[in-house]
Amino acid sequence: MIDATKRSDRATLWTRAWGALDLVAVVLLMMASVVNGRFPLWDDVADALTTFQWYGSSLPLVVSCIHTAIVLSLLATGYLLVCNRPAGRYLAIAQAPFRIALVIPSVPLLGYLGSTTGSVQIMVAALVLTELGKLWTLRKERWHRSGTPEWAGASQAQTPILPVKELDERRKDHTDS
Repeated sequence: MIDATKRSDRATLWTRAWGALDLVAVVLLMMASVVNGRFPLWDDVADALTTFQWYGSSLPLVVSCIHTAIVLSLLATGYLLVCNRPAGRYLAIAQAPFRIALVIPSVPLLGYLGSTTGSVQIMVAALVLTELGKLWTLRKERWHRSGTPEWAGASQAQTPILPVKELDERRKDHTDS
């Protein structure tokens, strides 16, 4: 019988894979900044602040701060998902709209798709589909008392689902004999 608190091995594999991809995305972002002679994240916020001072628009500063917060939260999400912690799933779900809006793909190499295909529409469609796939694989599986996942259907359950009182009576009868 499968423990009701355990998720399936396949779900655990997906969760850890998404966590590893988040950590790879952060490493690639940091490496790209260093290769360009920039201090990761700090120079982005500093440039946005300069733009704010020159033009008076706070939008670049707000977007840059949100981007920095998302990148930092990717470290937390990556760690939590690799460790298969539920908090990682919730953080990943909260990040999804920001990742789509700021074009921070869950599959790091997806960002290069637009430059290789020459189509921004293909890249955006792939980004949205990838994020939806990520959310689908991170969904919480619900379990029946029998240990069969809800999506498997009650008809496939190996043991019938009985009220708790009836289960307790059967256990008591079994231990008495």
